[in-house]
Amino acid sequence: MIITSSHSDTNRRLDWLSQTGIALTSSNVLCGIITLYGLTLTNGGPAWATWSYLVIGIMSFIVSLCVAELASAYPTTGGVHHWVYELGSTRQRPFLTWMTGWLTVAGSVASASSVAFYFSSALGEILFIVHKIALTPGILVMFHMGAVLVWQTINLFPVRGFGYISTASVTFAITLLSHAQVEHGWIHVPFTTFLNYSGHSSSVYAALSSTLMASFVFCPQDTVIRMSEESRRPEKVLPRLVPATGLVSLVLGFPVVLGLNYGILHPIKGLLDETVPAVDVILMTLGRPLGITFVALILTGIFFTGLNRLSIASRVAYAFSRDGGLPKSSYWNHLQTHRKTPQRVSWLVSAASSYI
Repeated sequence: MIITSSHSDTNRRLDWLSQTGIALTSSNVLCGIITLYGLTLTNGGPAWATWSYLVIGIMSFIVSLCVAELASAYPTTGGVHHWVYELGSTRQRPFLTWMTGWLTVAGSVASASSVAFYFSSALGEILFIVHKIALTPGILVMFHMGAVLVWQTINLFPVRGFGYISTASVTFAITLLSHAQVEHGWIHVPFTTFLNYSGHSSSVYAALSSTLMASFVFCPQDTVIRMSEESRRPEKVLPRLVPATGLVSLVLGFPVVLGLNYGILHPIKGLLDETVPAVDVILMTLGRPLGITFVALILTGIFFTGLNRLSIASRVAYAFSRDGGLPKSSYWNHLQTHRKTPQRVSWLVSAASSYI
């Protein structure tokens, strides 16, 4: 049986600046675009990378306005599954809440695991370029599990420190984005060149698959809500912050997509053979020394994004266990006495992220 709760057992330490850092870090445009740019090129080409980002960004902003309305009325860590319980019918809401909660937990864990995989792949690409170290499956798994372990260790500390880390990552992102607009090639290429190297006969399927890049950037627009019970005045801050995050991601991310499209110097089909095609585009455009430095800073941004999403996944699982949704909820529904952080369930989430 699911019984939702809006009572906060955690410390409200996050101010509006830290909340902004968490929001922008979780929807890090560099993480989504750099890591999934190759998938979009494979399934749709430069033009679909451009238009899909623009269309999905606008649609996500519209959705964020609705999310902001709900967040102002129910600013709880439970987020979506708590809203379903409050707004659903008396007869159906227990099942709908249970189902929504499990889908949310699974999605949050998978999101953290995905960032760990992308971080490992990008790190392996850098090591291969600089030191010619081949990225074997064993090394990839080692990097993946190592990243999750480091994130989990940081998450054991009070949330105030996490807010400072998130704020610092915003500075990294803005600095990088200001240098990401590189114009090279014909002006019409990013808008008119549609390609399909996916091997699938259906162009509709290929086009839908290529939207994953934009979706990965805009899907975490509700993650700041997961920290609402650790934030000051969430009912005032969240309604402004949720749509603002989506708008900032759209405005800053669109030039990055155009910059990558203009930076393609050799045939796309050969570029797709690389592990992370966006890294090769950056190196070709900026040159090896500056390009490696730029990619290293991007890797730092991806690291902070993974740290953020693992912390968010822990809060999602904690809220669901507090409402009785997880097996052995009485055990997982526990906060460390001094730091007021959900340490038990965070280890569970970390283990699941490493396994996935």
